[in-house]
Parts: sequence; C-alpha cells; structure tokens
Amino acid sequence: SDGGGLLVDNSVQSSLGAVPSGLSAFFLRPYLWEDGSTKLRMAAVEGVGWVLLYVMALRSIGLLWVTHRTLFAFGASWLVAVGVVASMTQGNLGTAFRHRGQVLWLVVVLACVGGERISGRWPASSDRPEVVV
Repeated sequence: SDGGGLLVDNSVQSSLGAVPSGLSAFFLRPYLWEDGSTKLRMAAVEGVGWVLLYVMALRSIGLLWVTHRTLFAFGASWLVAVGVVASMTQGNLGTAFRHRGQVLWLVVVLACVGGERISGRWPASSDRPEVVV
C-alpha cells in the first residue's frame, strides 16, 4: 500500500445493500463447497450443525406463535436485530463467523423446543389442557 487514503461508502443505501450477503455470512457461511484453508473447511463442517439447529428451531415457530407470542416476538426480534446489525457491520467472513455465537443461546433454546416437538414429547396445542389465569 502506498499510504494513500481508502474510500469507504458508508451511505444508507450501501449499508442496506450489504444486508443479504451479510446475513448469509453471519448465519450460514462458510459453505461446504467453498474452497479454502483447513480452518475454513472445519468451520464449514460446523456450519452443518448450525443448519440442523436452524431446522429444529424453525420447527418451534408455529408452536410458539400459537402458545407464547411474547416469547416468539422476543426471539424473532433478537435474531433479526442481531442479524441485520451484524450483516451491515461485519467486515469479513471470519468476523461474522465468530460473532455468530451471539445468537447461539436463542437458537439452541428454540431448537430444543423444536426437537421436543419433532420427537412427539411436546404435545400439540390442541392436546394441552387450557390454563385459566
């Protein structure tokens, strides 16, 4: 580098344009089919585990929407807020990958509910007794 300046576009339009690829980097990448170092390939294998957690967490959405809307709203707003902010501020894949842990606790909780639902241990909302408070 010649010591000259670096032009960075910090406009709202540029930041919003980074959201789709940033969300992909934050929640999904690196992909198994990406070429790279051994560390990148190991991270891609870990990504398979994340995808499984996401699938199980998605299974809990309908249940939480029907039975616990405030919990659903909290979880959805947390995931969207952290994901969008990270997608606009993470400078590279490595940073986005490391900061994914910020949502791990919520994804695991939702995945546990989804796993219980998939295994049949969590009864359908119509099978539960009605609770009157």
